[in-house]
Amino acid sequence: MPYRRGGSNPLSRTNLNMRAINHSLTGALIGLSVVNPLIAIPVAFFSHYLLDVIPHFSKEKIDSLEFDIFLIIDALLCFILVIFLIINRPLNWQLAIACAFIAASPDFLSINHYLKEKRNKPWKAGLYSRFASKIQWFEKPIGIVVEIVWLLAFTFCISFFINR
Repeated sequence: MPYRRGGSNPLSRTNLNMRAINHSLTGALIGLSVVNPLIAIPVAFFSHYLLDVIPHFSKEKIDSLEFDIFLIIDALLCFILVIFLIINRPLNWQLAIACAFIAASPDFLSINHYLKEKRNKPWKAGLYSRFASKIQWFEKPIGIVVEIVWLLAFTFCISFFINR
């Protein structure tokens, strides 16, 4: 049975994702440090789920303006990361961009949830959504601390690959 917004679905209206920029930074670092694409690409993909297990920020509801603003800022930060890699061209920069995209890409599987919530249509959590909600056991406003530390640490790590 499909769920209506605000109904009994525990997954409804909740943001279920670590910030995409942290997934992308992790993927970029994997691409910069693992030179073999046959290894780097799957590692980047699976890093998505490892990051989702880490405590992270969640406060906004998926159908809120706040969520949309976070989504836009996140996309802009990912775009800036790609532009930064293109301009600086560190060794393996193309692989870094591919891995950044791949590390963030599992969140695209939530697009149906997002679109249905925005249109106030019923949404039923499928197998993937149930899996994602189970591994993301700690999503609270205080998780922003973890996300900021991750962002700063991985930005710092990527800086070591610039001008090598």
